[in-house]
This record gives sequence, C-alpha cells and structure tokens, in this order.
Amino acid sequence: MTDRPRGAPWWVGLTIVVAALAALVCLLVLWAYVPPERNYLYFGIAQGAVLAVAAVWLLLGLVGWAKYRTLRLTAIAPVFALVTAVLVSLSIPSAFAFAVSEGALTATAEECPDVDTAERRVGLYRVWHTMPVDPDAAGHGGCVLYVRGGGRVDGVGLAYLPLGIPNSYTHYAGRPDIEYSHYDGDWYQFTQVF
Repeated sequence: MTDRPRGAPWWVGLTIVVAALAALVCLLVLWAYVPPERNYLYFGIAQGAVLAVAAVWLLLGLVGWAKYRTLRLTAIAPVFALVTAVLVSLSIPSAFAFAVSEGALTATAEECPDVDTAERRVGLYRVWHTMPVDPDAAGHGGCVLYVRGGGRVDGVGLAYLPLGIPNSYTHYAGRPDIEYSHYDGDWYQFTQVF
C-alpha cells in the first residue's frame, strides 16, 4: 500500500464529472467536423464549453496536486482533448461520416430531385437542398447536395460529378458561382459564393 492520500470523495467525484464533461465537449467538437466544412454553431458552443471545463479542470488539478499529491484522475480530460485534436487534424470525423454515408449520398445524387424541401438526413449529413448540375458542352453534369451545418454565409456541400467539374457560371467580378475541390472518387466539396 502507499501512504499517498487518494483524494477526498468530493474531489474524486468532481474530477470524474469534469472528465465526463470533457468527453462530451470532445464529442461535440468531433460532430462539428462531420460536415464537409466545419459546423460553426457546434464549434462555437464547444469553444465556450471547453473554456469552462478547462477552468474547472485546472482548479481541480491544482487542488489534487497541492493537497493530495495526485494527478492521475485529472490526466483523463487532457487525454480526451489530445485524442480529439489528433482526430480532427487527420480529418477523421469527416472521412468517417463520408465513408458511412457514401451509399446513401450516391443514391440521392443519382435520383437528384431539384427540390427545396424540408431538411432530410442522408447518411450522417443533413441535406437541405439538392440540385442537378446541367451538363455543359463537354457533357459534365451531376448533382449538388447542400449540407446543413458548414459555411457561415455561403452554401456548402458535396457534389456528385462523375464526369468531372463542369464549367461554372460566373457570379460577379469574374469569380465562379460555385467553387469545387476534389473530395473522394466522383465526389467534390463545393462552396457556392453568395
């Protein structure tokens, strides 16, 4: 046995609660990175929550070290934060969401109704609008799926373009109306400039 104090029950309980809150905040951050572009609403909420949880965690860590000479329990929350940072930096949340949703996205894109309907779930994505991309002179066409959550002002989402990026219309000052970047296979991430 060790002579090291284990920590008062209130300290142990509160440290476990803070670790659980840190896990929830980390899950919220991961969920914010599911859409092709970060969900600013969820990310903003997570930022505020992270500051509150970090302040309580720091206080508990100082008490744990000064009074009980232990940091084991307080090490749990930073591990969650580190794992979350690594997953986000490697784009794991969006890659996972796309891998799980690709079949449903492809089925929706192949049907591609031009409707501005109520939001619907397609795989892990909330799609609020689908729109066919008319073939251009080179025969490039496909479907764009506007995804809820990403983008602050501009429309964002995923485009199914099996024949490649079409020549897009210009919006203003010669800028393209929709900017595409390759995502995976026949899929492209897009931003519609408003």
